[in-house]
Amino acid sequence: MIIRNPILAYSAASTGSNIDVDVGNAKGIMLLIDIPTAAGGTSPTLTVTISGYVDGTTDTFTILASAALAAGTTGVTVLQVYPGSLTTANLAANSIIPSKLNIAAVIGGTSPTVTANISLVTI
Repeated sequence: MIIRNPILAYSAASTGSNIDVDVGNAKGIMLLIDIPTAAGGTSPTLTVTISGYVDGTTDTFTILASAALAAGTTGVTVLQVYPGSLTTANLAANSIIPSKLNIAAVIGGTSPTVTANISLVTI
């Protein structure tokens, strides 16, 4: 198991960002999404999407997208993807893992500020 902590971090107002991650021949992944503090603005949220790249191209396909997570929520939200996983809407997907992923995070709300850390665990 390899933990990459954090791969995305927010400490101020942001519209979100994304990062490409090479996971090689990982059998599965988990994203740990921690929004540890209250946020500013009206109804701030964070939505995280895991996408895979089609080999040899810049084309991506969505594997799993979280629900809009309320900023300031206590605890860590876990997204998991691996073959044989029980599929749970917005939390888990039964899928093979491509060798290259794109992890995108979008912050929503009116004038939002969000503090968050997103970590990646490969299995």
